[in-house]
Amino acid sequence: YFGGSGVTQSYTIAKDWYTKAADRDYASGYHSLGYLYYYGKGVVQNYDIALQWFLKAAEKNRTSSMEWVASTYRFGLKDYANAIVWYKKAMDNGNIISIAALGFMHFDGHGVKKDYEKAFEYFLKAAEKGNEEAMGKLVTIYAEGYGVRKDRTLSQAWQAKYDAAKAKK
Repeated sequence: YFGGSGVTQSYTIAKDWYTKAADRDYASGYHSLGYLYYYGKGVVQNYDIALQWFLKAAEKNRTSSMEWVASTYRFGLKDYANAIVWYKKAMDNGNIISIAALGFMHFDGHGVKKDYEKAFEYFLKAAEKGNEEAMGKLVTIYAEGYGVRKDRTLSQAWQAKYDAAKAKK
């Protein structure tokens, strides 16, 4: 019902089904309820409630939920210190998006001292694992020399990888 695939789209009915799944202790139910509250789909947007649902899913070792916990802290609640803790947990459990997110946190100085070299390390690690955002950021990092020596050749190489990754979608 969330996407309306084969049925009339209804966030209210989707919420009912997600609640039933959560009542049965399914991580996907917890995560989906968090998503509804994060974006205010069929409910009043509430980052605190979204966080509680994402935390329940993360407790079940759902790495995407760990990343959503971090993102809720970062973008919704502006609690950068907790965002970093959760991005690291997600990264340690194999979540590639979180590796790139840690790069952005270090690049922007959110929750940590601004550190272009550390940001570069995270972006490179994420890009090598196929993360497009990290690839795009490496283009700029090499072109402008953030934490590395300016290198037009490497900037262009990452631009080509970024373009190829985008073309596959």
